[in-house]
Amino acid sequence: MSIKSVLNSASLHSSPLHSTPLTSSSLPSTSLHSTSLYSTSFHSSSLNSTSLHRTSIHSTPIHSTSLHSTSLFSTSLHTTPLRSTPLHSSSIHSTSFHSTSLHDISP
Repeated sequence: MSIKSVLNSASLHSSPLHSTPLTSSSLPSTSLHSTSLYSTSFHSSSLNSTSLHRTSIHSTPIHSTSLHSTSLFSTSLHTTPLRSTPLHSSSIHSTSFHSTSLHDISP
């Protein structure tokens, strides 16, 4: 009996979801452009608003910008190993100097 009650509640939730796109269709096209600006602010609370993410199609390009930020982090990691390479070269240079000193003593 408890399962039947939960199923009934899910059906009610589906009804208001269908009503949202109907209201959006009634609004003019200019109003939809304004919603895009609001969507940026809502991106912070997007986790709580699952229903809004489904209707928001304009929010997809904003997701692409977030990926760009990850690329910058990857470049920073690439610079770290590059710094290690010249250090290894310095060590070899020191060995070469030692060899010259031995040659100087020989004559």
